Amino acid sequence: LRAVPAIMLIAASMLPAFRSGIFISAISLTLSLEIVATFVLFGTPEPDFRLQAFFSRTAAGGVFVMKLKLLSAYTVMTTGGQRAQTVLPDGSKVWLNASTKLIYRNSFWSTDRQIDLSGEAYFEVARDKHAPFIVNTKHIKTCVLGTKFNVRAREEEDRVVTTLLQGSVRMESPRTVNNGYLLKPGQTLNINTTTYQAELIEYAEPTEVLLWINGKLKFKQHSLLEITNIMEKLYDLKFVYDDESLKTERFTGEFSTDNLPDEILNVLMHTNHFSYKKEGRIIRLSKK
Repeated sequence: LRAVPAIMLIAASMLPAFRSGIFISAISLTLSLEIVATFVLFGTPEPDFRLQAFFSRTAAGGVFVMKLKLLSAYTVMTTGGQRAQTVLPDGSKVWLNASTKLIYRNSFWSTDRQIDLSGEAYFEVARDKHAPFIVNTKHIKTCVLGTKFNVRAREEEDRVVTTLLQGSVRMESPRTVNNGYLLKPGQTLNINTTTYQAELIEYAEPTEVLLWINGKLKFKQHSLLEITNIMEKLYDLKFVYDDESLKTERFTGEFSTDNLPDEILNVLMHTNHFSYKKEGRIIRLSKK
């Protein structure tokens, strides 16, 4: 008995595509969208059959058991100012930030759990050592088995930023070699999607990356240094102080995580006397 791949056929071709000499003994559709089919093949001159994606020929009798997974996709989208939480078909939990699109794919060609992500999402992945969980973002792959991590890959940004909270992940780009970049809990990897250069960052409080889940930034007598440390994680910025005394200035206020960095800084700037200047991802703070 030998089997060779053939072109994918639509479901309507499944039933009439059997010749004499082939009998279906069992077909069942499971809740996991898998088809388990058992075929009894009798010796006939090159009989053939078609089922979804395979073409088989045999010159001798025998029993052929085939297990196929139907290709399926699960899509979740959020608009500006909207956040969402969902559970993927594999049991993994996902929180989506505003303006995010996520597509979950599985296929009978592979055991991998493939995610296409545009925007930002936090994942708590259901562990399955036989089915790697892969997040695809702008030619950057984040590969895990079971872990908790945040990925930001916004359309308007030229980078993919991954922060690991628990477990381990491996990140790959078109220019990585060997096993790519392996992250440890508390680490953030920033990969430029134009040059594919990578920057590794370690935060003292990596969970602050997830403040966007609640959608609120609440400051109560926070120092400016504490505020800018949080903003660095949320917006992937770097703050530079021209005057060290500014770091101890304190502020109270509430913002939305949907606010742009400029909107937050403009409010703070008018309550205390400092100014700022943007130089790409670097923001310089100075006294007026």
